[in-house]
Amino acid sequence: MGHGSDVSSLLTTATFDEEKDQFIINNANDIKAIKFWPGDMGIICTHALVFAQMIVKGKSQGVHAFIVRIRD
Repeated sequence: MGHGSDVSSLLTTATFDEEKDQFIINNANDIKAIKFWPGDMGIICTHALVFAQMIVKGKSQGVHAFIVRIRD
């Protein structure tokens, strides 16, 4: 909602946790971070493709795609 076609302004982040060797996906607590049109995702999907600002060692690495499990 807030970034339109300006993908570099995405508010969702994926921060790498070195201890756990995994990314922590975090969506900003901001109305501009709302996602629209999930379609059947809310009914039948088990995974989602999430675009987020990738943060490694405190430094932004730009926008990357992450496959995120949303249910069993």
